[in-house]
Amino acid sequence: MASNFPNDFRAEVLSDLNAYRALYQSMRGENHAMPSTLDFVYQSPGWISSWLDTFGYKLDARPLFIAIFTGNKPVLLLPLSLTTQMGMQIAEFYSQSNANQNTGVWDKELLEKFSSEDIRRAIQPLILNVLKAANVDLMYLRNVPPVSEGTALPLPYTSRQKSMNPTFRGELSQGFEVMYENSMGKTSRRSLRRKEKALNESGDFRVYCAETPEEINEGLAVFFEQRQTRAELTGIPNAFESETAQAFVRNLTRQSALGTAAESTSPLLTVWCLHAADKIRATYLCLRHDACVVGYTNSIAHDDLTNKSPGVVLLKDLIRNICEEGHATVFDLGLGEERYKHGWTDPLLLSDLFLPVSFKGRLGFAVQSAVTAAKTMIRSNPKLWSMVRKARSWRAKAS
Repeated sequence: MASNFPNDFRAEVLSDLNAYRALYQSMRGENHAMPSTLDFVYQSPGWISSWLDTFGYKLDARPLFIAIFTGNKPVLLLPLSLTTQMGMQIAEFYSQSNANQNTGVWDKELLEKFSSEDIRRAIQPLILNVLKAANVDLMYLRNVPPVSEGTALPLPYTSRQKSMNPTFRGELSQGFEVMYENSMGKTSRRSLRRKEKALNESGDFRVYCAETPEEINEGLAVFFEQRQTRAELTGIPNAFESETAQAFVRNLTRQSALGTAAESTSPLLTVWCLHAADKIRATYLCLRHDACVVGYTNSIAHDDLTNKSPGVVLLKDLIRNICEEGHATVFDLGLGEERYKHGWTDPLLLSDLFLPVSFKGRLGFAVQSAVTAAKTMIRSNPKLWSMVRKARSWRAKAS
């Protein structure tokens, strides 16, 4: 341990989201181009607020906002929610079922000056005491990257396990043309050009980011409809079927990262659309956090132009636009293995972290880790996963 390692770490439970927002804003600083924190969009107050007003209300999630200080300086924010599952009280990241990866909010200077293991050893007992006082049985943090911006994350845990899905990330510094050539072979690029030409010739072809309330509402309505059609055709569960999920997404288009109205600042979520032959044929819902653009989720129409790959054409034009804009350095295509993600991005393995607090929590950890391991094994085995997808498709066609 470094001789100048802090010996005055302390933990504090914040009263509410407003207190969390104030510390979040203070930690990030005033230089928005170079924030003083290492964090991600899913821990922003705007994201949490949108989730609290929808999923959080339905799930009766109780807040547990933990702040770690050295002296009077905040160095870590952990926005946790408490829910009762299987008779246990579980602490997890807010909205982690709806987020692609989770990091917490870290002071960069702390992470740069000291080793992650030293930091973990110092803060873990403090967090464990907070969890005990809150009668938590198990802290279960899903989809945690091993590093963020090249820095290891010293989140507390006693056991870690490979997450069910990797996330997919790509560097934009190489430029659009290089990324495009890497994304597919020469024959595939030629085929895509023909498909793009066919879409163009179908009439009223355009790719755009919805800006007006009317455009945003239209894009979201099409997205929800296309995802439901996909579920009915393939049997793949529709994560956006419920009114709660749809309200959550709509909230994200109206909020900034700080959780304030987005009229004068950029909204957390933007809606990209590909329009051809009088209708929207594909959508991409995107998030932006510092120098990273996240392709959060997407949809395509299942109709006469599906074989022209409108989703792939939209993704290509979206990445081109981001590269030309020049502000982002990383493009994130989110969780899950899909063919269209390769070339543009590379898989990044994530971990699930477990910190049992009680005997009941240790039993819960054993059950949850076994379930996660089984799901991960199926998802990472091409033959088994293909069988699952075929079974879903057969069930959908039979219903």
